Amino acid sequence: MPDPVPVAIPVQTSSRAGVALTQTAASADGHTVINAGSDVMIVVNNVVPVASTTLTIEAGISVDGLVVPDKTVVVAAGKIAVIGPFPKSVYNQAGLIEFTLTPITSVFLSAIVPGSTGY
Repeated sequence: MPDPVPVAIPVQTSSRAGVALTQTAASADGHTVINAGSDVMIVVNNVVPVASTTLTIEAGISVDGLVVPDKTVVVAAGKIAVIGPFPKSVYNQAGLIEFTLTPITSVFLSAIVPGSTGY
């Protein structure tokens, strides 16, 4: 059986005019998002009233021979979490952030990067 292919989350750019976020349903195959170093992920957990979801972000590096542990974030049932940004020096799997969620039912994801502050 082939390895699962993670679902890529499109990165959207914020603006002063506002952005209607596109949400991607959580997948059992995991997810990736391009890591620009300033990205934040928005996790919407629509499971109410009892199930929290756990997001595990792969660090994938060692410092002085010590493995940096993956980052885990728990999103309570019925809540929205904004998570990040993710330093490229730690969360960088070939330019991507790789992460999984459990459970995935009724969980949706978005990724956003700050837009220009110029005029």
